[in-house]
Amino acid sequence: MPPPPPPPPHRGHPLMLVFDADGDGILSAVEIAAAPSVLQGLDTDHDGLLVEEELMAVLPPPRPPRHR
Repeated sequence: MPPPPPPPPHRGHPLMLVFDADGDGILSAVEIAAAPSVLQGLDTDHDGLLVEEELMAVLPPPRPPRHR
């Protein structure tokens, strides 16, 4: 049996990219429980604080404005 197709590209809130470990678009109880550990993993300088640069490093770049 072939492997399942990859999940569709993320279209919702960018933090879902961080917390939605299985990419199904839903935060399960397990993923919610893992949130503190995930946040600690974003602390790249291990100072116990999250600054904007650490958060921005894991989020996609902002979308360009849509012109009408």
